[in-house]
Amino acid sequence: MKIVGGRGKDLLLTRDGLRSTYLPKYFKEAGFLRYQKVQLIQPTCNELILRLVPTADFRGDEDEALLVRVCKDSLGSEFAVRIELVDEIPPTGACKNQMVISQPAINHLRRIQHS
Repeated sequence: MKIVGGRGKDLLLTRDGLRSTYLPKYFKEAGFLRYQKVQLIQPTCNELILRLVPTADFRGDEDEALLVRVCKDSLGSEFAVRIELVDEIPPTGACKNQMVISQPAINHLRRIQHS
């Protein structure tokens, strides 16, 4: 299996295997629009870091609690979620914004490809 381009790269590794994710959809469904850009990083199998460029009307702790709840409801309660508010999310080398960066998912896909 080879993941090529597009939203197919937006994968997390969960206890149940690979899972596709699209944060703007989850945020919109929860009525949360107070952000400019978002990026989800999965450094370990049970940890998520949500990087967010907030808008001026971001509501601090209230919105952070909402974001943690949306992540857990949408992606699974198995994850410890940490919110990082940032001024910008730098683009990748191809000048694109990578919404999901998951080292566990990449490692899992490599193992599958080499099996």
